[in-house]
Amino acid sequence: MRDIVWGRADTVVWLDYRLAVIMGQLVRRTWRRIVTREALWSGNRESLRQTLFSRESILLWALQTYRRRRREYPILFDRRPKLMRYPIIAGNWKMHLGRVDEALAFVRRIRYGLNQIEGVDRVLCPPFTVLASVAEVIRPTRIGLGAQTMHWEEQGAHTGEISPAMLAELCQYVILGHSERRAANNESDESVNHKVSAALVCDLTPIICVGENLAQNEAGQTHEFVGGQVRAALAGLTMEQAQQCVIAYEPLWAIGTGKAATPADANRVIGLTIRGAVAEMFGETTAQAVRVQYGGSVNVENISAFMAMPEVDGALVGGASLKPDFVELVRRAALV
Repeated sequence: MRDIVWGRADTVVWLDYRLAVIMGQLVRRTWRRIVTREALWSGNRESLRQTLFSRESILLWALQTYRRRRREYPILFDRRPKLMRYPIIAGNWKMHLGRVDEALAFVRRIRYGLNQIEGVDRVLCPPFTVLASVAEVIRPTRIGLGAQTMHWEEQGAHTGEISPAMLAELCQYVILGHSERRAANNESDESVNHKVSAALVCDLTPIICVGENLAQNEAGQTHEFVGGQVRAALAGLTMEQAQQCVIAYEPLWAIGTGKAATPADANRVIGLTIRGAVAEMFGETTAQAVRVQYGGSVNVENISAFMAMPEVDGALVGGASLKPDFVELVRRAALV
């Protein structure tokens, strides 16, 4: 499972499953100790009761347990602030599996396996035509549902568009500013910002896509360009709203090409550029709270390497999310 991610935070978020495991072990060991002592002291029940349950005995036992746990698990007792970012894997189907029969056949095939995986949020983002049908099939599960885009207006004369209010009845997430829509539909940083704000108003979690093209990457403009996209997308938000967002770093030259950025490169851009831009706007606490995915030719073979990077909190998966082994991809992500 994911390790705790350290940051200069003002609050401590105790979400790591390890804490529950440790406390469970503590209860079991305590009960084992009581049973053992009862067997040894069976001849004197009153002495046993006084020894085990007197205030002094309980305080002494608690102190000894605390000292032992501090030695065994120093990460849980460190005085530094702690913050954990819960991993998230989202599958962007794009313009595939758009017929109800084929979409439901695929979802039913992967539904059980996805639902059994712990320690990671998993989200399916199918085309609009099958959102309602997929929502019904995954309703009994813990699998999230997302749309691939939306308009920022609640209603109006916008032929062919989908409003955030329409999506809110079905979805929990929405992908915004994907590079393919920025290129083919002329989506600007300003329109992406409008959509982000509108999504948050309707309790949708925006997955905000940012990324540079090959020319910008080779010219050393990644930091400036991607940082500018992040600042534009989050402009006007409150700190609390910014923390609800998910950002997906997708270098354009890696999308659908089979050529992924190296895990180290993705980690550097996410840590220095994306979190750096968020920190400038909202402070270090928010920068460490925002979840950032990597996207671009992610597959079963390379997901573990990306998830091992401390700044990478998940992946926005394209083509690999259309295959049954998407379940294995998510499982490997959860194990890192």
